[in-house]
Amino acid sequence: MPRILIIHGNLLTFNNVKPYVEDGFVYIEDDVIVDYGGMDDLREEYRRADLVLNSNKRIVMPCLISAHTHLALYPVRFMASNYSSLDEWIEGVALRYERELREEVSRSAAVLALAELMEHGVGGVVDMHFNMDAIAGVLLNTGLYANLSVAIMGGGPYSSEDDALKDNLRLYENWNGAGGGRITVSLGPCTIRYVSKRLLEEVASLSREKEVGVHMHLSEVKEDVDYCKKNYGKRPVELLEELGLLSERSVFAHAVWLSLREIKLLAKHGSTVVHCPSINSLLFDGVAPLPELKRGGVGFGIGVDCAPKYSVLDEIYSSTIVYRVTYGPPQRISSRELLEYSIKYGCKALLLNQPLGAIDKGFKASLTILDLKPPARITLDEICDLIVYTRPKAETLIVDGEILVDGGENLVIGDREIRDANKVVREYLNQVFGNKSIA
Repeated sequence: MPRILIIHGNLLTFNNVKPYVEDGFVYIEDDVIVDYGGMDDLREEYRRADLVLNSNKRIVMPCLISAHTHLALYPVRFMASNYSSLDEWIEGVALRYERELREEVSRSAAVLALAELMEHGVGGVVDMHFNMDAIAGVLLNTGLYANLSVAIMGGGPYSSEDDALKDNLRLYENWNGAGGGRITVSLGPCTIRYVSKRLLEEVASLSREKEVGVHMHLSEVKEDVDYCKKNYGKRPVELLEELGLLSERSVFAHAVWLSLREIKLLAKHGSTVVHCPSINSLLFDGVAPLPELKRGGVGFGIGVDCAPKYSVLDEIYSSTIVYRVTYGPPQRISSRELLEYSIKYGCKALLLNQPLGAIDKGFKASLTILDLKPPARITLDEICDLIVYTRPKAETLIVDGEILVDGGENLVIGDREIRDANKVVREYLNQVFGNKSIA
């Protein structure tokens, strides 16, 4: 693995000592950041690195993480705007698409989704769906970080929820720790409405026994809360606490319809929430209470879910717009905070237990160089606003010390692979929905 020296970068470090370094360097050996600082502090021996990247005053920052993603649903990402609710979309799109979903299609969809994510500086995903061996194989080849789980429910390719759980456990045995530890596996009970209480109890027991994470949809729509209160006499988070499913290893997507008591319970157990603003807006789900989560001490990441554009920066931009309109002045959550939370808690959701998500000595060398040169003499908050409002693409993406994108070119997913994947996906869409394209 080459020694890498990045020079003349504007470093957005997300560490507590030097949050921003203008005209700085980062020195990498193997998969670890050895040193960073201003160019005036660059040591002579670092100049002997095997590879020197001149970022030419571009922004250098930790890679982004999509903390809730459905890679295999990438081909139907544009089919949300014609539906007025999540349940309508599931009936009209998801169930039809998933009914005969083959591994080849899931694999091809993952190739296309990851190519777009990488183009926008994403170095890791938390993914849940079916055909997860195929998804894992693509992720292994790309070199990205991933936490994977099966969408456990009695549907899709599974005859029962128990079969889905068995498949998730097999995924755990085969893939947890793969790729030199880059890939982890969690258990994925889809949502309270789609599984039994017995299944949730079994997942809670397995999570404790194996110290494995849990990734599930939580209170995405009001119907989730109504169902839980009608069938169990409790709100969803209260039920999950009773069953032992709240922990620091738990990742809950959406969390739109939360009470203040539920926010306190999530904070008490150190669970992570994932905000998916675009899809929640398109399907009229509602708005996750990020200001209340922040105030209550609940960490949240950002996920693309199956939004029309697979870009974490676009999701953060959507968040800033949604919260300005919903809450009005004064500003309750800034671009800088959204970036910080998305990286910190996105990394936590990966369950890697490695120093990740900052430019600092001893941290994993997982960075993106954004194609953005901020003007001189602007504040850190203004730089973060500039990143969020302009949503630049990645000039370079480095994960675990390996360069995956260079000069905007994807080095691990080639044009031919993308053409072949497009062909497979387009044929399947035509089979399921008629004459539709993924353009």
